[in-house]
Amino acid sequence: MPRKHSRRVVAGLTLAALLPAGQGCGTAAPLEAPGSPAPSAATAPSAASPSPSPTAAPDPKLAAILAGKRKIIIHLIPADRDLSATYEGPIATGDGTDDGALFRILPAKNGRYLVEALRAREEGGRWCAAVQTEDNLTTLTTVECQEAAETTFTIEATGAVDDKKRPAHRIVNDDYGTVRWKPAGQVLFLDKAGDSPATFSFVDRGAA
Repeated sequence: MPRKHSRRVVAGLTLAALLPAGQGCGTAAPLEAPGSPAPSAATAPSAASPSPSPTAAPDPKLAAILAGKRKIIIHLIPADRDLSATYEGPIATGDGTDDGALFRILPAKNGRYLVEALRAREEGGRWCAAVQTEDNLTTLTTVECQEAAETTFTIEATGAVDDKKRPAHRIVNDDYGTVRWKPAGQVLFLDKAGDSPATFSFVDRGAA
């Protein structure tokens, strides 16, 4: 009898040795030590939760320009020219060296802006860009600064930049449309539909 019992013990040990670790007849999972916290699925890394993409920080120089704190030249990107307020009133384009080329952008209501021409006028006062329709052509002129449908504009970033890496923008009037550029005759005009919307960049010229 003792020999038979010994054979059964040896056979049992041999079978256990042949099975892979963790398997066996009725083998239970290892017990956690008393007081150990249960595994949590929340601690496992998840491939389904990508890290958020970084948000581009606002450009402090552009923010200061749009807050009316800087004098600027408004550069007409497609023509490589700059806006200029003439003594007579209309806004033309030039090489950016005359005193009519300095402007300031002033915040207005509802996310709109006034565009103040900084050239001194004999009449005194403050003068801002305004829409004018004459001979079936809607263009830009200057009038005394006052918020109105003709003098307020939205300034829309295009996502592009000029050759100096300055952000490009469109200038749009709610009632008259987008400022556009006609190379033939070098004319600035506004239209709600059509080709060649003009794009502009702002060249900082110091504190206003």
